[in-house]
Amino acid sequence: MRIQVIVNPRAGRGRGRKAIPVIEKKLRDAGVDFDIHVTRFPGDAVEVARKAAAGGCDIVVAAGGDGTTNEVVNGIVDTGVLFGVIPCGTGNDFAIGLGIPRDVNRACELILKGGVKKVDIGRVAGRYFVGSVGIGFDATVAFEANRSIPLLRGSVVYAIALLKVLFTYRTKKMKIRLDGNTIHVTPLLVAVTNAPTYGGGMRITPNAIMDDGLFDICIVSEMRSMEALYHFPKIFKGSHARLKKVTMLRGREILVEAEEAVPFHMDGEVMTGDHLHLELFHSALGVICRA
Repeated sequence: MRIQVIVNPRAGRGRGRKAIPVIEKKLRDAGVDFDIHVTRFPGDAVEVARKAAAGGCDIVVAAGGDGTTNEVVNGIVDTGVLFGVIPCGTGNDFAIGLGIPRDVNRACELILKGGVKKVDIGRVAGRYFVGSVGIGFDATVAFEANRSIPLLRGSVVYAIALLKVLFTYRTKKMKIRLDGNTIHVTPLLVAVTNAPTYGGGMRITPNAIMDDGLFDICIVSEMRSMEALYHFPKIFKGSHARLKKVTMLRGREILVEAEEAVPFHMDGEVMTGDHLHLELFHSALGVICRA
């Protein structure tokens, strides 16, 4: 068995770098053939993962957050190589959805002894994603969380970022086509997910199943700032889904057209666009996790 581990040293405010000696010892003690690559720049993990798959590796592991996971998956899609995760990032929502432990030692043990589960993945703007795409307000929050809040991790980071952008964000009109049906909305946010959580454990689509062949979609209609702030805590338990201004849907193919370019995030990495076509690929990725 050959394993390629790809580590983002900056993930989790340096938690990725601290994990390296732990990973090395665990894999060395197990007697497996492995290599560890430490990423140096955005996109590095995609190329390293692609070369590892072409070079005959059996498992390619992402040691980082959801952004690192996204890059590695984009390097191994359609190769048949198995994917492993050592959660070291701020959010780790893909790992949360599959019950992969945050503890580095336990995550390594799972890679060595776990089962394989085929999960769905999505594609938008020419790239694959494994957890979620958020359009509008939540993408602005993700941008703020990624750039300006040191030391903290997980949902606390996103909660603070939310407060920073809550009173400045302006909604945009959108047309959403879901499996042939059209909706006209002016949403606060649109979340299209494969995993049940995003933002480090916030249950944006609490009933999402990662291998059911469907996206889960949460559309939050426009709200006043204080109204949004009042309801925000409900997202941690998923009870926001019962609000009148929240619509929960499921589907395989989604087209979102905005009146002008809006921010969107793909597994936490923020971009902009006004025409987003999201497609789902059923059981396209083999992940090592609890059987």
